[in-house]
Amino acid sequence: MKTKIFILTILLFTFRHSFSQDVKENYPRSIEVTGSAEMEIEPDEIRFEIRFGEYWKEEFDKGKEYKDYVTKIPLEEIEKNLMTELTNIGITKEQIILSEATSNSHWVSEAKGFRKNKTILIVLNDFKKMNEIIKVVLK
Repeated sequence: MKTKIFILTILLFTFRHSFSQDVKENYPRSIEVTGSAEMEIEPDEIRFEIRFGEYWKEEFDKGKEYKDYVTKIPLEEIEKNLMTELTNIGITKEQIILSEATSNSHWVSEAKGFRKNKTILIVLNDFKKMNEIIKVVLK
C-alpha cells in the first residue's frame, strides 16, 4: 500500500509540473504596434508678434546723413497709431499683450539719446485677422 501511495504522489507532482506555465524571466514582455495616421488640425490660437520702435523721419530721405537727423518720431505716437488701426480691424485690448519694452543697448552719438522699442503679442483665432494686421503694419 505504501508503494501505491508513493507512486501516486510522484505521478501527481509530475503531472502538476508538466501543466504549469513556463515563465521566461530573461525576456521582457512587450507589445509591438505599427501603423500611421494623418490629420490636419487648424490651430485654435495664433500668436502674432509685432516689434516697433522710434525712428527719425529723415532716415528715409535719400542723401541724408546721421548728423542731419532731427525729427524723432516718438514711440508713444507710433503706438497710438498702431492701436487705433488694430481696433479698427476688430482687435480688442484683451488680445494684445506687451511682450517686451527696451531701448537700444548703446548710447547714440551726438546726444540724440536712446531709441525705445516695444514688442507686442497679439492672440488671434483666425488667419484672416492676421492678413488684415499685416496690411495695416506694412502701410
